[in-house]
Amino acid sequence: MWRAIIALLLFFLNQAFALVVLLVYEYQTGPYGTTGEGNIQSILQHLNPVHYGTTLLCTTLIFIGILLLTRLTGRGVLTSFMQGMPKGWLWGIGAFCAISLGVSGILSPFDLENAGVNAMFSGMQHSIPCAFLIIVAGPMAEELVFRDSIIRVLLPSGRWIAIIVSAFAFAVIHGNLMQGIPAFIMGIALALLYLHTGDLRLCLPAHILNNALGYLEICYPEAPDCTSHWPSSVLSVTGALLLAGGLWMLRKLQRNSTYLQQDTP
Repeated sequence: MWRAIIALLLFFLNQAFALVVLLVYEYQTGPYGTTGEGNIQSILQHLNPVHYGTTLLCTTLIFIGILLLTRLTGRGVLTSFMQGMPKGWLWGIGAFCAISLGVSGILSPFDLENAGVNAMFSGMQHSIPCAFLIIVAGPMAEELVFRDSIIRVLLPSGRWIAIIVSAFAFAVIHGNLMQGIPAFIMGIALALLYLHTGDLRLCLPAHILNNALGYLEICYPEAPDCTSHWPSSVLSVTGALLLAGGLWMLRKLQRNSTYLQQDTP
């Protein structure tokens, strides 16, 4: 249990440390003066998204290294990819994509508060360090913590306890409803993919693909969207069908599931 708790705490510390480093940098180099009340608030309101993404990328890479070197994650969690992709991997990743699109369609009619997330992500478009953070480093750090570390520890308490707790923690760290609600549902799907193999060979590629598609949408908002003129009811129904189809695909995948690899201390 202690390894999962430490991994989760380090995850939060990584986010906080990156923000503190950037605040110090912006305070020293920006036009905020050296004294005066409200300077920190002004910096927060005018953070450079690319600077933040680059800083977070650096701290996240260090964080991933710490997780792997200190054995806070399972043994062979990344070397398992050398075994090749498991049978039915396209089916599993396809199921996750269907669930992701389904959740997006269901929630699209609702104006969920995003706490400035859209503006921050939009400011990161066409930045190579930010792209690597969003598409690769971020998903890897999250899968190591919320799937491999938390699920592995909680699995003896019950399969669905491990799934729900990991998904809830995954939703909370996103910090806003716009990301939190989809993150909870997709956290459950990613947990099921993780439990299918006992490693990251399914959930990490699925997570990377999901974020890559999201980043492309940020970079190219002018790209044609065939659903932009669909009524809200049609979007919701289509999303519900995709979600149901994705869950059915996951259920079928789980019928041939393997046992989670045991990690010896």
